[in-house]
Formats: sequence, C-alpha cells, structure tokens
Amino acid sequence: MMAGRYSLIRYIADPARGEAFNIGIIVWTEADFQLSIDEWASRRAVRENPLLAKDALQGLESSIAARIRRSGGFSGEKLLASIQNHMWFPIVIADPEYVAVSNGADPASSIRATVDRLMDRMVRRRTVPAAEQHVNEAQLLETKLWPLISRGVVKKNYEIEGSKSKYTRQVDFFANGDSAVGLDVLQLKPTQRTLREFIDAEAFKIEDLRYRVAHYIVLSEALKSAREKDIAYARHIIESVAGKLVLDTADAAQMMEGSIVR
Repeated sequence: MMAGRYSLIRYIADPARGEAFNIGIIVWTEADFQLSIDEWASRRAVRENPLLAKDALQGLESSIAARIRRSGGFSGEKLLASIQNHMWFPIVIADPEYVAVSNGADPASSIRATVDRLMDRMVRRRTVPAAEQHVNEAQLLETKLWPLISRGVVKKNYEIEGSKSKYTRQVDFFANGDSAVGLDVLQLKPTQRTLREFIDAEAFKIEDLRYRVAHYIVLSEALKSAREKDIAYARHIIESVAGKLVLDTADAAQMMEGSIVR
C-alpha cells in the first residue's frame, strides 16, 4: 500500500442554509490524481437550488481536472495548493484526509479503484429513484464530454453519408472530421436473448462506415454483468472490424478525448 489523500467535492445549493451535498471525490498521491463526479448526486444537488439550470454542473469533472493541471507538472503539493488557493464556491473541496492506495503495477488504476471505493461509501446512492432511472449511459457520457460538445469539438447524433451500403448512418458521438473517431453507446440488457444480434448489428455498422470513421469505440456498461462468454464474444466481434469495446463510461470518455486532434 502507498499513502494517498482524498477530498470530498461538495456543492452548496443554498448559502443561507449552508447545506452541502457530497457530489464527488478526488484522490491523489505524489505521482498522480483521479477524480469523479456522481451524476445522481449532482442532479439531487441541483434540484435543491431552483434558480440553477439543470445542466449547471455538466462538465464539472473536466473543469476541476483542468484547474489542477493548469499549474504545470503534477505533484501532490501543487494539487493541495490548487485546492487551498482558489475560490471554488459554491463548489467546496473539503479538507484532505489520508487514505491507503493499493501499490499496483498501474498507479492510475490503483487510484481510480480507491476513488470508486470512496464514492460508494460517501457519495453514491445505494438505490436510484424510479424518477431518475431514465438517465442512461449516453446521458452520463454526454455529461463527461460536455466541455467538448459545448465547443463543437464533439458532435452528438452525427449523421454520416457515403457508407458502403449507401445509407446515411448516425453515430452517437463524433469528432475529428476526416480523421474521424466515432463512439456508439449500446444500452444492452445482459440477460436478453438478442444480445449477440445487437453486437452483430453494431459490427455491421462499423464495417459499413469503415472508410468514413477511422477509429470506432463501442461503450456498453451493461455488459459488465453479462456472462464471460458473452463479453468475450462481443469483444471479439467488435475488434474483428477494428472497433474497440469499452465497458466503462469514464474510460470511453477518456479514449474519445485522447483521440481528438488538437
């Protein structure tokens, strides 16, 4: 194990009451940092302030990460100074606490695992109200990509002409123009009988757009709980047409951001 620190990310919906909602966590070591903002917690906090736009906290995760990186080369000391010396209100970064971080081969993965553990304990709700269940993977991904979408760097529901089949195809998220990167979200139920049919249809779509989309990412969080043989099948079929299957929304957003030509 190695020594790390974490801070709660909180939102004060009503300064008069001073009530703060836990909406995220940031964890860091001397080598790196990871942070996460919970979609459900953000929506709950926004509802407490009727004057706030519903999308007011979109892009917050990217915004905080950008502020931390703005100081140049990363160090735990610089991150702590960034937290202490900047005015964030109504976003509050709580005083840091110490936490043990697994000393794995991949430090970033170890820190992310610690973020997930702390998020489950202090931020995430154990059950999701029925009124909020309509928020899907595409909406969560849109939240993470919002800074790029708002600038027009990433386009939603982008239509592409000139496929091999001569039909116009729509990609959930698209960037880079001629050096195209596309990202589709598959809202699959792991127990449904037609899971393989959905995967086959997506593979055909990727092949149909092969000469228009250079890099293709397919996201399906639901496949995490599918049978191992179904996950292996989905990965094999998507990769057979030069696509990339991803089972985590944060990883998909990171891949999309990393593929963008600056």
